[in-house]
Amino acid sequence: MNKSMKVTLLCLLLASGLCASANPQPERPTVASIPEIFAVSSIAYRDFVKQLKDWEQKWLAGGRSESETQRYMSDIRNYEITLFAHGDTVHVTFTLRPIHGTEFFGGATRYVLDRKTGAILEHKGEK
Repeated sequence: MNKSMKVTLLCLLLASGLCASANPQPERPTVASIPEIFAVSSIAYRDFVKQLKDWEQKWLAGGRSESETQRYMSDIRNYEITLFAHGDTVHVTFTLRPIHGTEFFGGATRYVLDRKTGAILEHKGEK
């Protein structure tokens, strides 16, 4: 390899590095941050389970009988849980799974939590 080829190769390597830093890739959680994401998301999980129990107690306290659908909606095992980290936040979504092939519209509950402190920054729930 002659000197001009080495200079050209060096220029190409530098240029590709500059382009890569100018167009950063989306953040991907590192292996070390995955336990942190699960720990923070457990705060949303506990809060959501408490809300389901409260909702069920209010329903029954109103003198209404509990239907199969209400029992289904009150059980955390019937929810799909989605987690993702974005910057300094962790997003957790609880979506009700179909019952007997019937899908529910709405019904998702979303949390945005501070990744470091676990504080609930935003909570949107639909019933």
